Amino acid sequence: MESVEKECGALGGLFQAIVNDMKSSYPVWEDFSAKATKLHSQLRTTILAAVAFLDAFQKVADTATSSRGLHGGAVGSTVALQQEGPGWSIVKDFPYKDL
Repeated sequence: MESVEKECGALGGLFQAIVNDMKSSYPVWEDFSAKATKLHSQLRTTILAAVAFLDAFQKVADTATSSRGLHGGAVGSTVALQQEGPGWSIVKDFPYKDL
């Protein structure tokens, strides 16, 4: 009977130690949980902004691909910069074969 009381006392002491540790570590876990929630929110916002940017970029690419004057589905421009001496000049309607 005495050994059962010792074991119950030891288990009770262990339980009290665990409860005390939990009470003292609660603010740390609460802070961790709040920071994790904030990180999740920021990452979600970043991903949504990246998706919106890529959608807009895709629309620009689609518009450039379907514009007049382009052949073979090549995306290009009819305005180019050409270096002349120390400066740059604009060359319009350059031939695509020179790309």
